[in-house]
Amino acid sequence: MDKIFKEKNYQHIDKKIKIDDVINIVKNPNFVLKHAFYPFISYTITMHKYVKRSKKTYERKEKSRPIKYASHIDRYIYQWYSHLLNDKYNDYVLKNDINNSVIAYRTCLKGKTNIEFSRKAFDYIKKTNGCYILVSDLSNFFDKIDHKKLKNNLSIVLNQNPLPDDYYKIYKSMTKYSYIEKADIIAYLLDNNIESEKSLKKCNSLLDKTEWKIVKKKLKNKIIKNDKSYGIPQGSPLSGIFANIYMIDFDKYIRNYVDNKHGLYMRYSDDIIIIIPSDEIESISEIWNIIQHISKEYNTMELNIEKTSGFLYNGESIKSLHENIYNMRNGNTFVSYLGFSFDGKNIKFRDKTLTKFYYKLYRKIDEMIARENLRIEKGKKKHTKIDKHQIIKNAINKNNKTRKFIDYVDKAIKVYPNEKYIVEFRNSVKSKIFDRFNK
Repeated sequence: MDKIFKEKNYQHIDKKIKIDDVINIVKNPNFVLKHAFYPFISYTITMHKYVKRSKKTYERKEKSRPIKYASHIDRYIYQWYSHLLNDKYNDYVLKNDINNSVIAYRTCLKGKTNIEFSRKAFDYIKKTNGCYILVSDLSNFFDKIDHKKLKNNLSIVLNQNPLPDDYYKIYKSMTKYSYIEKADIIAYLLDNNIESEKSLKKCNSLLDKTEWKIVKKKLKNKIIKNDKSYGIPQGSPLSGIFANIYMIDFDKYIRNYVDNKHGLYMRYSDDIIIIIPSDEIESISEIWNIIQHISKEYNTMELNIEKTSGFLYNGESIKSLHENIYNMRNGNTFVSYLGFSFDGKNIKFRDKTLTKFYYKLYRKIDEMIARENLRIEKGKKKHTKIDKHQIIKNAINKNNKTRKFIDYVDKAIKVYPNEKYIVEFRNSVKSKIFDRFNK
């Protein structure tokens, strides 16, 4: 049960609860049928993308993404039904021979990550001695999931039509969902002196000192309902399995085409890679036309041509085929997939991944040096811990973002033990820190 239910520490409309206190009711279909789902709480996070412009300059771009998260009791219900649906879906994909093509949001992949899946793709490319490769992306994947098709596919996977009442209730809560901005709830609490910024930090829920029925009435104009015929909230425990079930026709069609051409197809959420031996087809356009054909059966699906790249591997190098298809992105001389790049000979961490890491690391070094210089200007003693060795210690220390990436690097080395650029990267971090200090 520990793998099914995960307790999380966040504030929502309802109070934090332990799964042991509610496990029996969230697994009870009769409770689900009577349950009134809370609105999702929404907020926007701003992520920074770091684009390398030259050897010494980086450009930081901002990208915003809305996040919606369910109440505690709703999340436990979603976790349980996600578990049930995953079991049904795993049986379905095995019977329909798409088990090895769908590689995200699965419960039966034995701890495999994007690192192992990237290696599978690159090993396959090498094995062909010559192939066409198409890497594509689905725009606004979760926001474009068509409700009618999702419902139909749920019935297929469950082998029940119509849907059982409790599953239909779950389906409705995810398609006709409502949400409210976290900032609107907090503003209401502060403006009405129900909470202060200080007291809010200590609350179990956002509504410790008032009731949802009161807030709901006061903020009814702030509660937004999804009245479209498409779109599900991204980030709920059900989002991933719903997306996979929605894509079963697409996955079967592409897999059948690729199998007939002795190729490889993998989809990691909205990231797609298709590899076909070059003696099986005449051009990259054939693969693109096949994807476009099946996508037409999905009314709201959008293939992002500007994030699509086509390549030819000749057994030694990679060539971009962007000129073959209008508006296709220039992939240059390397295939990038799931955080790694392959140039026909060597596999490396993707440039964007490293640029982001080094940007944060260099900024951290520069800030520490600036603070140290300011201390010296004020006549204070030099801080003995502000040096390159301390930075290195921090970089490999636990409980920080830099450490998480270092752990990721260690895992990559185990999967790619013979790729020199991945193996040598660990030591290059130390030399780059030294270089930054010396400058």
